Amino acid sequence: KQTSVTLSLTQRLHRDISGVFRGGYYMNRADAEALAESEIDERLLRLSAGIHWDLSPEWGTSLEYQFVQNRDRVEEFRSDRHLVAVRLLYRMPLWD
Repeated sequence: KQTSVTLSLTQRLHRDISGVFRGGYYMNRADAEALAESEIDERLLRLSAGIHWDLSPEWGTSLEYQFVQNRDRVEEFRSDRHLVAVRLLYRMPLWD
């Protein structure tokens, strides 16, 4: 079984600048040999915040911080991951 709850909020801060907040909680379970070779019981928490800047109608850039926490209840471990991403975006019109 896989169950998830996600939320994504975007707020325009200025004409060309937007703030973004995203969050999600995911539960992944499977019995041994039902869908996997071994039992799976994982919980994943994902939180991110960032800012997006439209440089022109075609170009944009963004900066985002993401935190991911994974808890495996079968193997009893927890891992935390921190990620910072800088992106350069190009919007290419497909049907013009």
